[in-house]
Amino acid sequence: MRRARLVRRARHAGLSMRQIAEVIAKAKDESTLRAMLRAHAEHLECERRRIERLQRHLCRWLRCCRK
Repeated sequence: MRRARLVRRARHAGLSMRQIAEVIAKAKDESTLRAMLRAHAEHLECERRRIERLQRHLCRWLRCCRK
C-alpha cells in the first residue's frame, strides 16, 4: 500500500513509469524511491526559480509586466 502511494506521488510529480520501475527494480526498500522523489522535487524547484528569473529579465526588456 505504501509503495502504491509513492508511485502515485511520483507520477503526479511528473516522473515516467519507466523511471519509477527502474528505481523500484534496483531498490531494496522505499528509501531509494523517496530519495528520487526528493531529488526530482528539488529539480522542479530550481526550474521554477530559473523561469522566474527569466521572466523578470524579459519583463525589463519587453515592458510587459503584469503584477
